[in-house]
Amino acid sequence: MSVKRTLPGSLCLLIALTASANEELFERAANAALEGDLVQMQQTYEAILEAESGNVRALNGKATAQAWRGNYFAAIETYRQSLAIEPENLEALVGIGYTFAWSNDFSYAQASFDRALALRPDNYEAQKGSAYVALWSGDAETARSRFTELSVTSGMNPEISVALGQAHLQLGESKGAYTAFDQALQLDPDTPAAAAGRVAALNAAPKLEAAAWYGSTSNADSGLRLVEVGWWAGRDTRLSARYDDSLSLDNPAIVRRGESARTYLAGVNHAVNDTLAVSFEAGVRQLPDGDQSLYRAEAVLNNLPGKVTLGAQIGDHELGYSDRLYQVGIGIPFAERWQVESNNYFSTVGADRDDEWRSVLNFLYAADSGWTAMVGAGIGEVDRGGLEDPENVRVAHAMLSMPVFGYHRLHLVLRNEDLPGNSVNVAMLGFTFRMPR
Repeated sequence: MSVKRTLPGSLCLLIALTASANEELFERAANAALEGDLVQMQQTYEAILEAESGNVRALNGKATAQAWRGNYFAAIETYRQSLAIEPENLEALVGIGYTFAWSNDFSYAQASFDRALALRPDNYEAQKGSAYVALWSGDAETARSRFTELSVTSGMNPEISVALGQAHLQLGESKGAYTAFDQALQLDPDTPAAAAGRVAALNAAPKLEAAAWYGSTSNADSGLRLVEVGWWAGRDTRLSARYDDSLSLDNPAIVRRGESARTYLAGVNHAVNDTLAVSFEAGVRQLPDGDQSLYRAEAVLNNLPGKVTLGAQIGDHELGYSDRLYQVGIGIPFAERWQVESNNYFSTVGADRDDEWRSVLNFLYAADSGWTAMVGAGIGEVDRGGLEDPENVRVAHAMLSMPVFGYHRLHLVLRNEDLPGNSVNVAMLGFTFRMPR
C-alpha cells in the first residue's frame, strides 16, 4: 500500500521537474530569438525535443527558427510534424502559412491561412498572413482591401500602415501610399521601411507633372531655359512636350560659341518591364543658320548589378549636313545611398565634322527625406576636322534636388565648361509641379 502511494508522488515530482526545466529552456529560446541568435534558438528547442519529441510548442518554435533562417523546406516539414499531432493547432497553421508564402508557394500559404480562419475567424495573425499573401503574390487590390479592413477591425499599427502603403504603390496610387507611410512614421518614427516607402511614393509616377527652369549663363542672356509638361497615359507610359533653350552636350559647338539654340520636342517614355525602359523624342531646333530636325532614342537597363544607358541622337539640318550624338552610361550603387555613374559622349557636329568626346564621372547621394545631390567632373577632346591639333575640354557640375510642398520638387544646377577659347558658367533653378495619383 505504501509503495502504491509513493509512486504517484514520485511521478508528480518528475513531471514538475521536467516542466520546470522545459520552461527554463523555453525562456532561453525566447531570449535567443529576441537577441537574433537564431542558431541558439533552434538548438534550444531541439534540446527540449530530445527529451519530449512530441512537444508541439517546441516543434513550432524549432520550425519558426528554421523559417527565419531561410530553411523553408525544413521548417515546413517540422510544422507538419506538429500538425500531425494537433491538426487544429493555430500556431502551426499560421506558421506554415507564412513559410509557404516566404517560399513563394502562395496557393498552399492561402490554404493554410484559410484553415486557421475557419477555426477562428478573428485570428489576427491569420488575417494578416492572408493579406500578405495577396501583396506578395501581386494581387495589390485584394491586399489593399485586406489591410484596410485590418486597420479598421484591429487598429492601425506601423506594420499594417507600411503594408497598406506597399499595396497602394503596386497599384500606382502614390497619394494613398504616401499617406499610409506617413502614418506609419507618426506611429513609430524609427521605421526604415516607412521612410523608404514615403520617398518611393514621392518619386512614383504621378498623373501629370510640369517643370520650369530659369537660368543664367556667363556668355548669354539669362531667362527661361526649359519648360516641360509630362502626362502619364498609363502607369508605364509617359508622354511629354518640351521647350529647351539650355546649352547642352548635344551640340557642343553651340556651347563654345555661346549661341542660342531653341528646341521644341515631343516624346514618349515607356517601361517595357521591370528591367527595360525606352524613350523616343522628335522635334526641331532653331540654329542661327537655319532649322534642324532632331530625333532621339534611349534605352535604360535597370535591375542589373548597376544601370546601363544607351542613347543616340540624329540632327538633320536644312542646309544638308547632319549632327550625331552617342551616349553610353553605367551607374553602379555602392554603400547604402550612393551611386557612381560613368557617362561617355561622342558627337560629330556640322558640315566641317567637328568631332568631340567627353567622359564624365558623377557621384549621387539619395537621402531618406527624399532630397538628392550630385557632383561630377569630366574631360574631353575636340577635333576640328583635322585642321588643327585636338583641344582639351574640362567640365564640372553640381546638382541639388529636394521635395517641397509634399510631392513637388525644387532643383538647383551649377555647371562650368572650360572649352577651347571659351569658358562657360551656368546656373539654373528649376521647379517641378507633380500631381499624384
